[in-house]
Order: sequence, then C-alpha cells, then structure tokens
Amino acid sequence: HIYFKEQRKGAAIEEFGYVIRVMEESFVVLLADYGIEGVLARPDGAVYDAVTSSFKDDGGEAVVYLFKRVKVRAEAVENEATGRPRLRFTVIQ
Repeated sequence: HIYFKEQRKGAAIEEFGYVIRVMEESFVVLLADYGIEGVLARPDGAVYDAVTSSFKDDGGEAVVYLFKRVKVRAEAVENEATGRPRLRFTVIQ
C-alpha cells in the first residue's frame, strides 16, 4: 500500500475509485480506501454536458459521469519545484 507521507519515488498503486465531481475541463476521482482524491483531465474527444454533469463521446454516450467507478493508477512523483513527492493520477479503465 502507498500512503501519502510514506511515498517513495516510483511507488504506485492501482485501485478502483469513484468520480465525485465533473467540471468543464476535468473531473475528480476519490480513492476511498486511502482518503485521497485526484484531479484528472477531460478524456480525449469528450465533450462536457452541463445538463447531466458528464463527459460524452461523439456518439452522445456518457463516458465519465458522477459516481462512475473507474480504475486509476496513483503514483508518487517528485515535485520539481519543491523536491517533495506528490501523487499523479491516471485512468486505466
């Protein structure tokens, strides 16, 4: 397991999280087991729909929406400005 205060450069986990907020250019995923959340960029080719608060693809199908379960990778990377570790989130599934 990876805990924020005990991170080492290159340490990573892959866990399921839930989308807790959808904004025009990004969305937030919560990893409840660790009590951490991360901001992820809008999916490529997706369009924000303000009515449903989701991202939709070209066909109109929602690809990211509130409370969707997504698998993310959280890895410790060094912050170049401070030299301290921070978490970087990427969507796997």
